[in-house]
Amino acid sequence: MSFLFWLFIVLIILIIVFRPIVVINQSELGLKMRLGRYVSKLGPGVHIIVPILESIIKVDLRESLIDIRPQEVITKDNVNVLVDAVVYYQITDPEKAVFGVSDVILAISQLAQTTLRARIGELELDQLLSARESLNARMRETLDIETDKWGVKITKVEVKRIDPPPKIQEAMAQQMTAEREKRAKITLAEADRQDAILRAEGYKQSNILRAEGDARSTVLKAEAEANSYVLRMQAEARGIEMKAQAEARARMLIGESEAKVMEMIREQLEKKGGKELLLYTYYNKLPELANNSKSIVIPYESAQQVSSLVLAAEYLKSDKDK
Repeated sequence: MSFLFWLFIVLIILIIVFRPIVVINQSELGLKMRLGRYVSKLGPGVHIIVPILESIIKVDLRESLIDIRPQEVITKDNVNVLVDAVVYYQITDPEKAVFGVSDVILAISQLAQTTLRARIGELELDQLLSARESLNARMRETLDIETDKWGVKITKVEVKRIDPPPKIQEAMAQQMTAEREKRAKITLAEADRQDAILRAEGYKQSNILRAEGDARSTVLKAEAEANSYVLRMQAEARGIEMKAQAEARARMLIGESEAKVMEMIREQLEKKGGKELLLYTYYNKLPELANNSKSIVIPYESAQQVSSLVLAAEYLKSDKDK
């Protein structure tokens, strides 16, 4: 009984010490080693290994980062700047990452530092400050090419801080102040120029509108005068026309009245008959006789009778008018 007890205790100790059961997480990949030789890959889950003879190396397949500590770097124009950066990487080939380099994280860190110095040394300070995006892209391409043999993919490189020396920073601040003042003066001058242009344009447009208004007023005045003249002429023509119509109507009425009077005289003479009717007929024929001769000879006695007849006719005519 005591033997079995101690055997059980020994087995527990062996399990605790040598750990034959290994758990690999979802984001990891295991490399199974047997007596120092790579045997196979192990996926996520629970795996049993032979203690002492076998071991497992776990490799994290997630995207990770390496913080590059701040370091002084000399630019192309011999300015010392303090620069730090961060490198994002992901292991794509666990076998190369484990067996191709002794310490892949240290190798990536050292390679990133040397690459950062080399790329910054190719740029002047002004270019470095203004071309950070291109610097990040160039460093990522260079590191990705170099780490491909280690089974590592460089996904991103970000330069976090670029600090020039204090004197340079002070000079840059003064330059920025001068540049802002310059831009402010340029902006003010441009505003004055635009204001002058707008005022000139407004004055020009005002003159144009005033001239157009005067021209329009003159045209309207001329049109009004012309219309007034036309209306006045039309009124005068209408007045003349109405006057002529009235005179014609008056003449027609007078003619009708005279015809009625003469008709009344003729009726009276017809009733009397004799010499007065003959003289009246002769009197009416005088216009026709006058058309054929320049002078008409009338006997004195007949002339007196005709005159009496005419006076009678005039009297009857005036009496009729009354």
